[in-house]
Amino acid sequence: MDINTTLKLWKTKMAVGRMAYDAGLFRQASQHFRKALELAESENLPEELVSLTLLKLAKTLGSIGAFDEGESLLRRALHMAEQLSTADPDFVTELIEDYHQLSLLYWRAGKAEEAKKPLEQAFDLLKEQPLVPDELIAKMLKHKAVLCDVSGDYRQCEILINEAIAFIQNSHVLGKHSLIYGDCLMVKVMLLTELDRFDEATELYREGKQLLDVSRGNAHPKMQELFEALSELASRKGLPAAAGALKKQADDVKVNIKNRDKMQLGL
Repeated sequence: MDINTTLKLWKTKMAVGRMAYDAGLFRQASQHFRKALELAESENLPEELVSLTLLKLAKTLGSIGAFDEGESLLRRALHMAEQLSTADPDFVTELIEDYHQLSLLYWRAGKAEEAKKPLEQAFDLLKEQPLVPDELIAKMLKHKAVLCDVSGDYRQCEILINEAIAFIQNSHVLGKHSLIYGDCLMVKVMLLTELDRFDEATELYREGKQLLDVSRGNAHPKMQELFEALSELASRKGLPAAAGALKKQADDVKVNIKNRDKMQLGL
């Protein structure tokens, strides 16, 4: 297979994988990224492409709970990105994303303490690379706020999530209609609920939910996770009516996901 044909096939597999991931079809996405990785390695594509494929597959595996394999792949991607970054400063951005994804993977695996170090490494590298995409910076700020919330440092969490929201609002690339803005609003909703500031939380919830409904739709696993987390939090704060309503929304999304999957399988 000539290099142009190989690259075209690799790009196709990666594009399909990204579309599946964005739609919340994480298992299907992992299959496409895995095939892209097999192709990249068997055809000896450039290391930067192999590293990018490792990152996408590892990120997707983390979303379906395959944390051990995801960590192993991310470690490989980090090693490659570290070598590439010494040769070309442009690859520093890739290294920042690798550290960020490793931190996210640890957090999803319930290892909040282990998640802190790679995120700190990502922020340290950010000082050296001013041309990092706004979306990555916003995601890192949001993730740092979430880790503070998990550790009970609500004051620092509010500072960081407000910084993320302001950054997005002032960004010429993102703005108030971006998906990451909706995600940040929901992080603040959870924080305000923890602090018993229910009126503020309710107002922000309406805005955030409307944006995420448009961005992700009503059949996305991350929407189910969000409603389940909010329901659990509301129950813990002694708000049974709100907890029940949120649980119903989570159940509705779960049903929508199952129905969508059945349709795709032709059942």
